[in-house]
Amino acid sequence: MNFNQLKIALYTLVHKEIRRFMRIWPQTLLPPAITMSLYFVIFGNLVGSRIGQMGGFTYMQFIVPGLIMMAVITNSYANVSSSFFSAKFQKSIEELIMSPVPLHAILWGYVLGGVCRGMLVGIIVTAMSLFFTDLHITNWFVTIYTVLVTSLLFSLGGLINGVYAKSFDDISIIPTFVLTPLTYLGGVFYAISALSPFWQNLSLINPIVYMVNAFRYGILGLSDVNVAYGPNFWIALGGFMFGIGAAFNHACTLSTLYRLMRGDIRMFATIIGWALGWWCFTQFSLPLPEHITLFSEELQYWTLFVISMLVLIWAFFGNPNQMRLWLSISMIGVLGGILFLYQPNWPPSALVNDISYAVVGPQETVWPEIKRYLLTISLLSGMFYAAYSKRDFKWRKTRLLDWPLHLFFGTLMGFGSSMALGGNDAQLLIALPNFSLASVVAILSMLIGITVVLVLQDLRK
Repeated sequence: MNFNQLKIALYTLVHKEIRRFMRIWPQTLLPPAITMSLYFVIFGNLVGSRIGQMGGFTYMQFIVPGLIMMAVITNSYANVSSSFFSAKFQKSIEELIMSPVPLHAILWGYVLGGVCRGMLVGIIVTAMSLFFTDLHITNWFVTIYTVLVTSLLFSLGGLINGVYAKSFDDISIIPTFVLTPLTYLGGVFYAISALSPFWQNLSLINPIVYMVNAFRYGILGLSDVNVAYGPNFWIALGGFMFGIGAAFNHACTLSTLYRLMRGDIRMFATIIGWALGWWCFTQFSLPLPEHITLFSEELQYWTLFVISMLVLIWAFFGNPNQMRLWLSISMIGVLGGILFLYQPNWPPSALVNDISYAVVGPQETVWPEIKRYLLTISLLSGMFYAAYSKRDFKWRKTRLLDWPLHLFFGTLMGFGSSMALGGNDAQLLIALPNFSLASVVAILSMLIGITVVLVLQDLRK
């Protein structure tokens, strides 16, 4: 399909989804408005009058952003899960799959339909809240960005639920036993700062806490979770930029070095671009977060050990025919863990960033230790030996145009990894095992960036 045909197909699917829930608006749009109005009356007026102010605002003003987000979450999820499963139950989804419409267009058609319903319900609930209290949006960008991303995320979750559901009862399991508890425990009706330290740290596991507080910050300028230290826009944007650069480069961080050791000299341009991207990043003053962890260091190790053992048990007993493959992967993981314990910042991308910072940073900046250079040299030597022993080493012919392209996408990878607090190697091998929430956002954003490039390349064919 060409671009115009794809656009028509996507428009048709989205238009069908909008007409579906608009045709039965008393069942889809009216109940959230009535339910939230009851919340406003009962919790906002009756209970709120006894509680008083919270964070310098009335209790009604405090709970309104959380209730809006709760309505957006539930309706985005329910719309996609019910619609997709109904199509599956009626066998009409088979007609779509057999048609020339690409699968990703079908996916986005259902997801965007859920986003439209979630946004429409959010607007209705916001309009209803104005009858009970006054709202003045503090940050338009944060407000719109948060509600859009939240609606998109839970629409995708609803699609996954609809794909795996085998009956109509399966559709209600996740909203009832997962979404509802997470939403009520996400700081909608209370401030996270009022909890004990243990429960505050436990609440950081709940992703809805960040969504509710980011939306509350956009409207009221108040947040229990410091936006500058959580998974925010900059990490997501950096991961997205890194994913785009890696997809066009046809290699991530470590695979760039491996391709270089195989004789692909164009990767020199990628590495230079990486350092250039980091230098460009130092010229911007961005409110970047930090990697915060959820548990103590000892608890992290034990939790990671238990999870690793469960994965190994599942791999060995669930895939006995691929025992050799899993053993090889396990040995690589063990060696990577030992290397991490010896030198936590061992990835080559971290070394490039530190060298760049030593060159352009303050005069008192300390250069990386000699052992980190030796680790990188050993890594490159191992890559070269592996390529030579597999007879995979040969000098690749290059075009003159390839060099500026790899330089540009390498710059994109360097800038994005700096914004996301690490490339894919640092995220997967360092940040994620430390249970950093920011790393989850970064990895998901990288995958989205790679997917976008692959879709665009597919459209060109």
